[in-house]
Amino acid sequence: MILPEEARDIKATRLLFRQTFGTPDGSLVLALIMNRLGCFADQPERIHPENIAVGNWILEQVGAISIVRPAVSIQRMVQNIVIGSNDDDLIEEGA
Repeated sequence: MILPEEARDIKATRLLFRQTFGTPDGSLVLALIMNRLGCFADQPERIHPENIAVGNWILEQVGAISIVRPAVSIQRMVQNIVIGSNDDDLIEEGA
């Protein structure tokens, strides 16, 4: 159980991270960081659990992954990924 003092600290940290990564430029920077860490890697040699743990920590600080209810927050994050999916990459290639 999270105490009220801890909840205030968590909210303050989330606000800071959301202000940093919540802008269009900030979300692009976060995507680049996550990619560099290998969080979106599909090549086994690029997958390093220690790096992905850092990416997960950043997502936790933003509030995308809940330390209290991780399954629910991960499901919500995956749903948002699916909602945002499209064929733009194929259009850009002229396919």
